[in-house]
Amino acid sequence: MFFGRSSENPTFIPHDQISTAVQDLIKEADRELILVTPYFKPWNHLQTAIRTRLKARIPVTLIIRADEIQKTAPYLQPFADEGARVLSLDRLHAKLYMSEKQAVLTSMNLLETSALNSWECALRIKESDSPGLFEKFVEQVRAIREHSSAVSFPGGSTRASEPEAPQAASSRGKQTDLIQHFGIKKTDLKPEMIEARRTHPRAYEPWTDEEEAMVAELARRKLNSDGIAKILGRQPSAIERKMKELLG
Repeated sequence: MFFGRSSENPTFIPHDQISTAVQDLIKEADRELILVTPYFKPWNHLQTAIRTRLKARIPVTLIIRADEIQKTAPYLQPFADEGARVLSLDRLHAKLYMSEKQAVLTSMNLLETSALNSWECALRIKESDSPGLFEKFVEQVRAIREHSSAVSFPGGSTRASEPEAPQAASSRGKQTDLIQHFGIKKTDLKPEMIEARRTHPRAYEPWTDEEEAMVAELARRKLNSDGIAKILGRQPSAIERKMKELLG
């Protein structure tokens, strides 16, 4: 065997089973859940799994790469508002997912594109099978958490005290800066709005001048409504209406 006859026996997870393994880890967490991932854009089933733990009042911590927080905010804030703790860490590259029962060490970020398209691999480490190795994993995750900073969101969760990094005025004309600059307002939502925001985080939000300018620019570059919707976190139908309004 690759790992010899050691009493510590991690399980290899092939690329087509990693997303399921991570979702199972989340669903089985009874006391704590910590997800360390530089990039975060969760697919629908993963969102549901995390929300199930939050509804069960299981402490959930999300640790994200610091320079990704702004652009990831549309996906992070809903979880923060539901009680998740969101932290950031500079130069984060590790992908570590852990409950009190098991851990998954993998090359896969919690990105829908990674789960669907990338070649990844992973190891599962269970506390019951490999207590020594599991404890080393726990120590590493604790170290990452201790070096991380709390994150707050405009008009959202007040659990964190770390202020957001200021926007650089000279770079606001760039697409990425425009996306990062968009805020999400906390509103009273109807059921259909809540459902829409599970897959389109900015559904039903008021339009900003910057968003409208970005829609017009991307449309001129021949990007279709589905592509623009993914960038802005809005529904394709809303993008189509806005394109007709702006471009005729």
